[in-house]
Amino acid sequence: MRKRTSPLRRSLQAILRETDSTAGKSYFRALTRGLTQELGVRAAFISLHEEKTNSIQTLAVARDGMIQPNYEFTARGTPWQAALTPDTGAVFHESDCHERYRGFKDRCPFALSEFLTVPLYDARKSRNFPIGHLGILHDSRLSYSEMAETLLQVFAARTEAEVARIQLENHLSTCNLELSRFKTAIDQIPESVLFTDTRGTILYVNPAFENDTGYSRAEALATDPGILKSDLHTPEFYRDIWRTIRKGDAWSGTLFNRRKDDTLLEQDVTISPVRDQSGQIVNYVAVSRDISDKRRRERALFRLRKAESVGRLAGGIAHKFNNLLTGILGNASLALLDVPENSSLRVSLDEIIDSSRIAADLSGKMLAYSGKKPFSKMSIDPKNLFEHTNKLIQTTLASNISLEWVLPEDLSPMKGDVNELQQILLGIVNNAVEAIGHGKGSIKITFRNIELNDEEHKFKLRPNALKSGSYVQIEIKDNGCGMDSRRMEKIFDPFYSTKAMGRGLGLASAQGIVRAHLGSISVTSALGEGTAFSILLPAVRAQAASENSGARPAAGHRRTILVIDDERIILNMAERALTKAGWNVLTAPDGRSGVEIFRKFRRQIAATLLDFTMPGLNGSETLACLRAVDPFARVIFTSGYAASMNPNQDGGPNADAYIPKPYTAQELIDTVQLTVARRAKKLAAC
Repeated sequence: MRKRTSPLRRSLQAILRETDSTAGKSYFRALTRGLTQELGVRAAFISLHEEKTNSIQTLAVARDGMIQPNYEFTARGTPWQAALTPDTGAVFHESDCHERYRGFKDRCPFALSEFLTVPLYDARKSRNFPIGHLGILHDSRLSYSEMAETLLQVFAARTEAEVARIQLENHLSTCNLELSRFKTAIDQIPESVLFTDTRGTILYVNPAFENDTGYSRAEALATDPGILKSDLHTPEFYRDIWRTIRKGDAWSGTLFNRRKDDTLLEQDVTISPVRDQSGQIVNYVAVSRDISDKRRRERALFRLRKAESVGRLAGGIAHKFNNLLTGILGNASLALLDVPENSSLRVSLDEIIDSSRIAADLSGKMLAYSGKKPFSKMSIDPKNLFEHTNKLIQTTLASNISLEWVLPEDLSPMKGDVNELQQILLGIVNNAVEAIGHGKGSIKITFRNIELNDEEHKFKLRPNALKSGSYVQIEIKDNGCGMDSRRMEKIFDPFYSTKAMGRGLGLASAQGIVRAHLGSISVTSALGEGTAFSILLPAVRAQAASENSGARPAAGHRRTILVIDDERIILNMAERALTKAGWNVLTAPDGRSGVEIFRKFRRQIAATLLDFTMPGLNGSETLACLRAVDPFARVIFTSGYAASMNPNQDGGPNADAYIPKPYTAQELIDTVQLTVARRAKKLAAC
């Protein structure tokens, strides 16, 4: 005779068939639906308790065999609140709920009578406090509550496991989302990020690392940061870093590393240890910012300020030096005029004069470096500059070196001193010849028109204070031995030279001359790859207008020269030299007394020799006072310092002539006579 299956077994088998192939939310729905069908109750539910808000959140609700939407409500004033107390036991069963929980009537779609639940626990937490419930609801008394309790207890363990799995999946999903956001942020930040293990093996690098160093992620992984080491730090420096981070402290500082292409990479770096939950160091993370360009701009600005400071010092020294040389050279040349041809003193005087001229040349280079050397600004056709310079270069160029000039047809004219620019080109070409040596080499000089806009010189050319506008670029490029970065940084410094007999003023003075032309000079080079100098000079549209002088009164028989200078030795030398040439000489040690003398003797004074740089009333101010007394006063400027007194330079004071210090007695006499004679010639033409 076949055994009859008990109702409990039959219901258990039916629910198992319903839930067997399900998991997660599908399992919850299948279970609650199966409970309502097999137990014949109005509703079944799975819920979780949110302790912070004391609220109930359903995971699944089945009513009358149909799945309902999940909802959330407060536990207070509901049977769930009673079921959450620690001493409820394995099963919580409450009857007549509609009388006890009157406030819950509005939330329940039927008159709740029976509330039967079993607690759900988190295996990771204490079992004294349930995290939720699996239960049933009915609108009348349960006649089979024991079977219902058994079924709920049977499926509680599986329900707990599914709840734990869903919570873990949600946690992993949240972690993955956070990890994805973290990785996205790390991949997009401009700072280089590098993770290593405790031995220094690289585990991760971000794209900024690849951009900064030139190493791809595949090349960097499984290596160590030693691939970036330069030769600019000592082994002790690196040992100090390791000691710091192994102690658990962060290290911050500046590192000079090497990119994959061997160029220098300067970085601000912070290296921090990463600890696990037990406090053990398991990784290191280095965050680095490339400051190479920033430091390069700072160094360029520092060099500019240093050059300006040294330039002012050099100009001041050269000014004093030239005043002294004027006394030495002038007096020696004056003495030479009085010494017989066969006198043995002539040899000594000639050597004094020659030495003074060499010193004057050195002083001139110092003035050029300071940007205050006098020069004439005229419109220069680049093709004329090429023709004259090429002849000079070709006479000294070795047969192993080829020279190429590139001059477009539409080149704009430049404004400047053709002799000074020619000397700069010759000096750079001579340096290129020495860099090439005895091997076969080439030098290419290219002229081109360029336009500088604000964006171009905002970052690259600001240290040279170039304005936006039209420029002519002269590029001198060779294939010689090249230079390293350290030498390039010093190449324009005064008195820096790699030549045994070099004075170190060639490129320094070239920079000063170009700067005085409102231009820029820069250099790019690499060892074994040659060197390129780039000179930018302002372009002009038309040549400057010629001087237009008005009529002047006749000089008559004026034979007096007024000399105004604050250096007594120069006053004495000039007085003796001009007196020897037949002039009457008046002297004044400053501008104010000079103006008073001029006012008193202006009808006898043929010309005034005026020092431009004097304390009190300077040259420009004194000239203005002289012209206020006599608008046609002829003035010869002289100075060992400033360039702005040159009458041939745009914007300079309206002097009739200029004689730079130092000068010989004969040069002074010739300048005075030429100036007065020029005046007489103009008067004769009127």
